[in-house]
Amino acid sequence: MLNVLERPAQFAMDLSIGGVAVRLDAPRAIADVLRATLASVPNARRETDSIVVSARHSSDSWEVLGTGGNRKMLDAKSGVTQIAGAVVSSAIAEAASARALRTVRATVVERDGLALAMIGADWEAAVTIATHLHTRGWRYVCGDHCLYDPQTCEVLGFEKSLYITSSSIAHLPIAYRGALEASPWCATRHGISFYAVDPAMTRAEAPWSAGASLRAVLFVDGREDELPALESLDAGHATNALLARFAIDRSRHAAAELTVGSYVPTCDLIEHWFASLEA
Repeated sequence: MLNVLERPAQFAMDLSIGGVAVRLDAPRAIADVLRATLASVPNARRETDSIVVSARHSSDSWEVLGTGGNRKMLDAKSGVTQIAGAVVSSAIAEAASARALRTVRATVVERDGLALAMIGADWEAAVTIATHLHTRGWRYVCGDHCLYDPQTCEVLGFEKSLYITSSSIAHLPIAYRGALEASPWCATRHGISFYAVDPAMTRAEAPWSAGASLRAVLFVDGREDELPALESLDAGHATNALLARFAIDRSRHAAAELTVGSYVPTCDLIEHWFASLEA
């Protein structure tokens, strides 16, 4: 494990997140992870009013602080991947605050300008589904963080690399095998490890989308069965409270819970359901 204190020099990168100029300022070791996971995020020119998110170490903690007021404290022994994740989530929160947007932990893909957001506890399944949909012509809006405008129902793109865990590898489409081999492997002292995969490495045309109008939400919470199934949410369903917290209006967007089967038939079912919403 790299000791972040061995290389104290700071590294800065200027990015455009949701149209907001954000500067990330962190020690070099943390910047190695940021470079790997944010390589596809558009660069921004350094502006005098740019939001700054910085990571600083003291004797007893790490502090991630944004100029807009977002603040995170982590244990001094936290690994570089965990600290980099806190920097990214703080940057998203700062950009959202600057534009009065909502932040949503979601994997979002779109087709023909209409977006499907997958939220819930099973991130590995959501990302794996997204890789299969990508090979079918869908584009990524975001891998695991997104900015949502409740006024326009638009989900803004955030081109952070996908986190592909070892447990997901066997379920990925063939087009992603080469991308995995070319991607950096990130690990923490707590045993969390993943490949940071840029979908552009699959050589698919224009894998990223700058944004799309939210059409539907799927809850992916780890339920599995021999065959996939979708169950629409009724008005009194408990998970509607989560949508309300993100200001996602159920009267304007379809929502369903997904039981995952094998990934090819699961994606067949999702595409059939999504197409029926457009009819």
